[in-house]
Amino acid sequence: AILADPSAREHPFISVVPANFVVPMIILSTVAAVIASQAVITGLFSIARHAIQMGFLPPLRVRHTSREHEGRIYLPFINKLIGIGSIALVILLHDSQALAGAYGVAVTALMTVTTIVFLMVVTGRGRYRNLLLAIPALLFLVVDLGYVTATSLKIVSNGWVPLLIAFVAFVVMGTWGQGARRMRVVGRPISSLPRFRSRFRKAGAIRTPGTGVFMASSTAGVPRYLDQLAQQMHALPERVILLNFVPSQVPTVSRGTGFTVTRLADGYWRVRCRYGYLDNIVVQDVVEQLKNHELEIDPETVVYFLRRWQVIVTGAGHMASWRARLFAFCYRNSVPPSSTFEVPPDRLVMVNQLIQM
Repeated sequence: AILADPSAREHPFISVVPANFVVPMIILSTVAAVIASQAVITGLFSIARHAIQMGFLPPLRVRHTSREHEGRIYLPFINKLIGIGSIALVILLHDSQALAGAYGVAVTALMTVTTIVFLMVVTGRGRYRNLLLAIPALLFLVVDLGYVTATSLKIVSNGWVPLLIAFVAFVVMGTWGQGARRMRVVGRPISSLPRFRSRFRKAGAIRTPGTGVFMASSTAGVPRYLDQLAQQMHALPERVILLNFVPSQVPTVSRGTGFTVTRLADGYWRVRCRYGYLDNIVVQDVVEQLKNHELEIDPETVVYFLRRWQVIVTGAGHMASWRARLFAFCYRNSVPPSSTFEVPPDRLVMVNQLIQM
């Protein structure tokens, strides 16, 4: 069709479609584009969630949309980010033809990175059978590098757009990953409860009437912020409960069945509570259910304690100052633990723990 009518090169796809089928073909292609966009959106949701679980992105709000499949999720922040990015691309590039360079660079770079990661996985295990898989992967890599070299000429023709997006994502994920590792080191729990109790008694601290529920991320040891609070206040509630929430790969956990209550010492208890990905966790309800586990607690008199990090940018060498500021910005705008687990705000005590970056 293009050879017979040179003007058809402006719309080569439509020019080969009979006149009576142009409108149905446009509708079909629009539907196909919508389906493809949904696949991209769903993929970004899954990638973002895995990055959060691996510690490369700050906590974001995740909504599960299905009882049968845990992987069907919706992330409002990522959805807004995609919408803003799509509008920005339309304003910046004006038409679909300008996307050709960006699309070519993005696809070839993705193919190359995927092959390189595959090679790293199969060669890192060192098994002979895995090393044989590296031979065809190297052949694919040669082809991919050829494509990357060819499309590199398109970098100046809007091919820089996906590279810029990838660079920003790499910087954010790398910065959060480094900062999160620093938080895990600084906030690691005290390994021994007897050691904590011994130091508590030597300091002359007292036990006050009431119950304190301390949210703990680790199922072993004593939370670091509990030790910090005891040193500063020289007092602790007479009944201390270390509450751990453990996620389960089920929609819901039956009320009262997901508890493990362990008496650690006189006045110290550890409670492990399993929850499903559709469960709405109300900490006060959890405390009320402890009555069935030999813990006589009045939920109206319980005080809840939760750690909150305070990031201080000092430039002490842990990371560059601009990265430390970026990490602090991401932490301030992440989802706080108090919103994940519903805690009565009038009985919630936030314990600041300083961390220098």
